[in-house]
Amino acid sequence: MVTVGEAVRLWRSGTDLEVLAIWSEALTFLMTESLEIDADLDEELGGDLDFYGAGVGLVTALFLARGEGVLVALADEVIREGATGELSAAEAAEAWAAWTRDHGGPAGVLLRRLSELGAVRVDDEDEGPVTRLTPLGSWAVREQLIASGVDLPLLPPPAEMTAADLVGAAEGASEEEFVAETDAWLALREPGAAARELLDFGAVAGPAERMTAVTAVRRLGDAAEPGWRAALDVPALRPYAKMALADTADGSQPGLEPQASDIAWLVVDMLAAMPEELEPEELAAEFAEAIPAGTEEALFDAMARLPHPDAAAVLTLIGEQHPDKKTAKSARRYAYKAASRQNSRR
Repeated sequence: MVTVGEAVRLWRSGTDLEVLAIWSEALTFLMTESLEIDADLDEELGGDLDFYGAGVGLVTALFLARGEGVLVALADEVIREGATGELSAAEAAEAWAAWTRDHGGPAGVLLRRLSELGAVRVDDEDEGPVTRLTPLGSWAVREQLIASGVDLPLLPPPAEMTAADLVGAAEGASEEEFVAETDAWLALREPGAAARELLDFGAVAGPAERMTAVTAVRRLGDAAEPGWRAALDVPALRPYAKMALADTADGSQPGLEPQASDIAWLVVDMLAAMPEELEPEELAAEFAEAIPAGTEEALFDAMARLPHPDAAAVLTLIGEQHPDKKTAKSARRYAYKAASRQNSRR
């Protein structure tokens, strides 16, 4: 006879903590036993594969990847390593081929179950489907890792976080996670003070951190206007301040039109913040989106004159990787000028 257990009662009427505990138990079951039960149901093909705990490795990989996620195509490889670890290469290949031929990739099955639980989501992207933990999934996995004795650094609560803490939280986080963290941080502060703290940090930070700080300030809307006006006097922030003020109700005032030096600073920040492994075609696409064709020479000249510490390095990058030979040659010439000016300032 099937009866309703205590867990079902608590799921319906328990406290938040009790419901979360049951949900976490369901997550643990799916990670550790779900695929192993599938294997037990197919004694012929599942006998050589050890799926017990296979989902733990996959979910841990998702936790470490955070906002970047894991390609679904690679998720099967993570499970395969655990399921065939005790077999020889030939035995592993044969057992895995037989299983996937009849049942498909186990990662797809497990991810569907985790998605139905609300622990992961799968997004269609250019390189293929990518899976990521949901905020609830990230919380549960973090709690389980800590309970297992893994030492994980924790962010301070929003009330104690500095602007540097907030910006640092963006690394590896999804856009959804960072927006939630930012809104929680901003809600606990007077808008003017929050804008000043973020902009003060952005003024001395690197390009990626500065762009993140600016993004956070933009979420304050018109309340950040005094901070943006003060930032007009800060070279590293002036281009961002002009754009932000141009979007306010009083954005028609003179003096907010971007100058060549403003555009040049934004381009240097943008390219300096990009990953080092950027492909030449990606670099050209980003560059073309920011710079109208035919204006490259004037832009390179403006970039070379900037006091931006990354100007020479960015021009060198363009000179080395831009697929258009004429553009690349021009960038190399101005990279030399930028480096010479930087040396003369020291």
